[in-house]
Amino acid sequence: MAVNVRDMTLSVRLNVWAERLREQRESGMTIRGWCKGKGFTDKTFHHWKRKLREAACEEIARSQREAKQVNLIPIGFTEIQVMEPKQQELPSLIRIGQISAEINGIRITADSEYPPDRMAVLLQRLIRPC
Repeated sequence: MAVNVRDMTLSVRLNVWAERLREQRESGMTIRGWCKGKGFTDKTFHHWKRKLREAACEEIARSQREAKQVNLIPIGFTEIQVMEPKQQELPSLIRIGQISAEINGIRITADSEYPPDRMAVLLQRLIRPC
């Protein structure tokens, strides 16, 4: 198998920038302030952040193609059992006839007639940036 220097170079740069993004996040500083202290622009930072996101999405797609998985339930979702709760057991913000999901501290509540496929798209966007 031939070694592609361009791919290797990109891989090294992605690894360096993944570490830089981690450092910035852990520093507690703003992106602009952190970048200024490191000697590059926040535009460069965001460029590599986008490149890392794209590479991650491509890797996920590649691994799914290779595994040839046919999932009826998208990755990151799980089947739930719906039970009829007693009215007094319900939180005050949720009523019978509604569905509610909470991911990463964000709650989505919708009428039970809201199309499930549209709810799945909303939830996927909360889970994955791709």
